[in-house]
Amino acid sequence: MEELAETYSYYSDLYNALKKMATVHHGTIGSCPFDPDVIVFGLSYLVVARAPLRTKKPTACFVHKAGVDWERKSRFLGQVDLVLSSVPGVGKLFKYAADPNIFFDMDRKKIYDVGFSGALHNTENYPNDTFSVPDLRKELQIKLKESGLNCFLNGSDSIEPRIMDYKHYAEMMSHSKIWFTTTGPLGDIGPRYYEPQLTKTLLFCEEPPQEYRNIFRHGDNCVWFDSDDFITKIKYYLENESERLRIVNKAYGEFMANHTWMARAWELLEICTDLYRKHRRR
Repeated sequence: MEELAETYSYYSDLYNALKKMATVHHGTIGSCPFDPDVIVFGLSYLVVARAPLRTKKPTACFVHKAGVDWERKSRFLGQVDLVLSSVPGVGKLFKYAADPNIFFDMDRKKIYDVGFSGALHNTENYPNDTFSVPDLRKELQIKLKESGLNCFLNGSDSIEPRIMDYKHYAEMMSHSKIWFTTTGPLGDIGPRYYEPQLTKTLLFCEEPPQEYRNIFRHGDNCVWFDSDDFITKIKYYLENESERLRIVNKAYGEFMANHTWMARAWELLEICTDLYRKHRRR
């Protein structure tokens, strides 16, 4: 495939990686300076395309936050040839990743026992029943504040950005022995599942959906927890340094090799190439 046009608007890391391997345009279809082979759209958190598609080109769409405003998003997705999503069951599974230029082994002193950054889910923009445990992050943050552990906690109920400087965010992660995260709406596995490993920080996460269990393996490259054993498991891995480092080092090599945005860009290029060839055979 010679040319790829892309209007992906949420994670620029994927676009930047794609530029290194294909001719890519980031913008509206009408502003593309060449005749594209494939058009890839991105639907972000609250921004949804309203206009009907008027193109005969093969099209794909990566949908972000499928649990938010799904009715409008699904109307747009019904017009494209291929839906990509990190949510199991919503189109073809396309996973997130991390940027090794931002998240890497900084060899920083581990100041914090535990770190966290994210929305606490208490917002009207999330419909009911999109989370397995609606207030889990808030509950865990409270438990950490009461635990006596030294924590970096950057959670809030606001939809406003909590991360103003990704370099500082990555540094805080690198300064933490453990970083916890939970699934997003509808079991979504977001970028924060991939970032701690690259900073040699132990990922604590909920047991992932079946489609992700070959990537996030308890006791091998991460630690699964539930609300009842959360603090107990954290203290175990803080007290057993060799166990924590064994998992951290295994995860670092694996995720650096397989779960960067460059790796995802190659996957997307293969998907688009296949889509283009099928379109040509029609």
